[in-house]
Amino acid sequence: MKRLKDRKHLEFVSKMPCCCCGMLGVQVHHLLRADPKRGMGRKADDKFAVPLCPRHHRELHSDGNEERFLRAHNVNGKQLAEILWRSSKL
Repeated sequence: MKRLKDRKHLEFVSKMPCCCCGMLGVQVHHLLRADPKRGMGRKADDKFAVPLCPRHHRELHSDGNEERFLRAHNVNGKQLAEILWRSSKL
């Protein structure tokens, strides 16, 4: 299966504030567990992207448990990704 890529959507997400702290100047993080098609060596579709500042992006990957990390910051990653996906299409 081909991965869904959408450069304009990623640009849209990259202009949002960090979903953990509100800082601008974010990196786009592809949710690791949200995409049911994702597998070993396959990045999630672009529609499963959320904005994270460099510090939180690094901390998320260091933590190793994406869901726990986002939950600790009161973020529902999958829900946020869905909202951003719909919003970028308006």
